[in-house]
Amino acid sequence: MDIYDKTKKWWVSFFIFLVMFFWGASKEFSGMYLEKINPVSETLGRYQMMLFCFLLLLLYFIPFVVFIRYTCRKLEVSRKLPVIAFFAGWFIPGWIAGQLNDASEKLIRHLTSKTFTEDWGDAIETPIVEESLKVIVVVWLICLVGKHLRKHYLIAGMSVGMGFQISEDLSYIEKQLSGSHSDFVNVIPFTLGERVAGGLVSHWCYTALMAVGIYLFFREKNRKTGILLILAVLLDHGLWDSFLSDSDLGTAILSAVLFILFVVVYVRTLNSSEECITGDAYR
Repeated sequence: MDIYDKTKKWWVSFFIFLVMFFWGASKEFSGMYLEKINPVSETLGRYQMMLFCFLLLLLYFIPFVVFIRYTCRKLEVSRKLPVIAFFAGWFIPGWIAGQLNDASEKLIRHLTSKTFTEDWGDAIETPIVEESLKVIVVVWLICLVGKHLRKHYLIAGMSVGMGFQISEDLSYIEKQLSGSHSDFVNVIPFTLGERVAGGLVSHWCYTALMAVGIYLFFREKNRKTGILLILAVLLDHGLWDSFLSDSDLGTAILSAVLFILFVVVYVRTLNSSEECITGDAYR
């Protein structure tokens, strides 16, 4: 990628991307603190538990790294792409999604009722807000990099989604530790049961499928398949955030459906005979 040949529009986009990236990094790390708790020894204990729970996230993150390295090698995509995409997904969409989710919830509550909002509010606004923000980051990064094949959308989508997943999990763990003594005692089961188990098939699959759906719709002009893929992601994510996922069976069914969709798209991408349309500057 020769930066000396880039247009002014590219440099403006790149500058805004960096501003959002560093702004998001500041937001992410400055928010990782616990309220002062007496005695001091308990505060220290909570910070130690926070670090331990963060390490538990490696249970799904390490297998993902192995898988993404394999995918990059198989599809002959530079490993720089998933690294950049991961940190972009971590620092850019997460904090924005948090604010937009809160605003959307207030809007839904104003337009409907408290009961409807509690039952269906998250199911309506969360997938639209989060999936839109994540796929915008994917497309933004793809345009900056200058690679527009399906494999680039797939890998960038997986990595942005995983970055978002890490951001979300760190936030939930911090909130759990900042809660009552009961929340503190149950933080390890919470991390393993809610965050690690939930992260096995979650945002990295959602964003990968959304990104490929966008590619099919706009790049391949396969409107029907593209829109069906996008709607499938929004529906699965919406049901995940509804009361229908309160049971283990419900979440298992949603995870299975999502994983099958991802496998189909992944295998078709591996078997694709696409040729590079933007040269070999970023291989």
